[in-house]
Amino acid sequence: MARTKQQDLPGRLHHD
Repeated sequence: MARTKQQDLPGRLHHD
């Protein structure tokens, strides 16, 4: 999955 190294927003869980 193409994950961008962006700022993880609060409430945004790491679901790869």
